[in-house]
Amino acid sequence: MTPGPEESDGARRPSSERDLRAYSRATLRRLGLGAAVLVLGLGTLLVALLQGAPAAIGSLLCFGVALVPIGLIILAFQLIDWALRRTRGS
Repeated sequence: MTPGPEESDGARRPSSERDLRAYSRATLRRLGLGAAVLVLGLGTLLVALLQGAPAAIGSLLCFGVALVPIGLIILAFQLIDWALRRTRGS
């Protein structure tokens, strides 16, 4: 007789209880962070190689300034989500 999924590795797995929205949020957050790191790292490296160190510092400054409105938008969405959850009572 073959062991079932909960007997094979010793850990019990939830049958069908998975929070796919939380998984999606975490995945999108990781993808966004990875993309930002790649753009920041590779972009700054290329600017430094082609234009020099002062231009690389300027590109880092521009990237930081560009993150301000993005951060404000994300904060606004988080506040809206919090208010909706609080209003709905969940």
